[in-house]
Amino acid sequence: MSLWIEGATGSLKSTVVAVFLSHFGDFTRTTLPGAWSSTANQLERRAFILKDTVFVIDDYAPTGLDAREMETKAARIIRSQGNLAGRGRLRSDLSERPAYPPRGLIISTGEQHPPGQSLLARTLIMELERAKVNTALLSEAQRAVHLFRHAMAGYISWLGPQADGLQAALRSRVEEIRRQATEKDGHLRVPEAIANLELGLHYGLEYAKYIGACSAAEAETYHNQAWEAFMSLGRAQGRLVEGERPTRRFLTILHTLITQDRAFMVPKGSSKGDDRHDTFLGWFDDQSLYIIPDAAFQAVVRFCREQEEPSPIRQERLRSDLAREKLIESNEKHRHTVVFRVGKRLLRVLRFGRHACERLIDTEFPYPGPGLNQTQP
Repeated sequence: MSLWIEGATGSLKSTVVAVFLSHFGDFTRTTLPGAWSSTANQLERRAFILKDTVFVIDDYAPTGLDAREMETKAARIIRSQGNLAGRGRLRSDLSERPAYPPRGLIISTGEQHPPGQSLLARTLIMELERAKVNTALLSEAQRAVHLFRHAMAGYISWLGPQADGLQAALRSRVEEIRRQATEKDGHLRVPEAIANLELGLHYGLEYAKYIGACSAAEAETYHNQAWEAFMSLGRAQGRLVEGERPTRRFLTILHTLITQDRAFMVPKGSSKGDDRHDTFLGWFDDQSLYIIPDAAFQAVVRFCREQEEPSPIRQERLRSDLAREKLIESNEKHRHTVVFRVGKRLLRVLRFGRHACERLIDTEFPYPGPGLNQTQP
């Protein structure tokens, strides 16, 4: 996984992360090891070199012309971290270059996060607000940062002799905590990330008890507080991941286009309104939406392009996902369109279950604007 610290400029993101990183050396907010302005190759190489430590990549703030380039870079690095896989390359003689898979933990800071369901499932996003930062405690920690690397050295010295049986114990605990953190219909990468955070917390507290830094009762209190925070974080992350689900995103954009009067639908049995110049999507009745596939998909792609966002998914994949989630009618031959009669013509349309769509996006599909026949069949 990767951790993503998000907040407005001036919210002390880099300062707080520099305190974390001081467990591994002498760092301040101006000497963090990575920046999103660097090239993807340089960031990939550093993620490989910084083994068993934290690699902070600072200041993700895509603007203007570099927005798409930065999103692409973030997708490559975060996906590589999530899969623990390097990018394969060939030399000019077709021999393989060495790959550079990430070997530590990436923490990113930024004013926003990159889009995409798959990418968000590989990160844990924590929002940081200046008003919620205990600046007195932060200042106290900054005055003590020279001690943090000694604490880490002590922890590693304590952990080392346990290495022989550690691998099995770690795997067993991650599986157990992942089961506890899994919620119905949630993305399975989120509880896995929560389980790994809990793993670090558990062993950190075990070491603290061993050296007398806290009592068993204090350690339990810290653990319970952190577990509540982890689960809250996981639920928030789950909502973010769900919001980027391609089927939900597609229907949300269609709803937006209709609401903004940039696209329209008409009641079943009505003419399509030839005097209108905005996009005609199809027909509706009380139970169903009969949507023209290409018209709807092109409208969504055009909207995403205007917003400088990636389109949700390719059309064929989208149709399969809509059918799998039982949002559209399909048959045993996996044909996703149905025949729809318009006057004397027969068209193939996607037949959406209206109520299922409205439940998914948590709002009703609007009726067509004034000037069209709004009588329901």
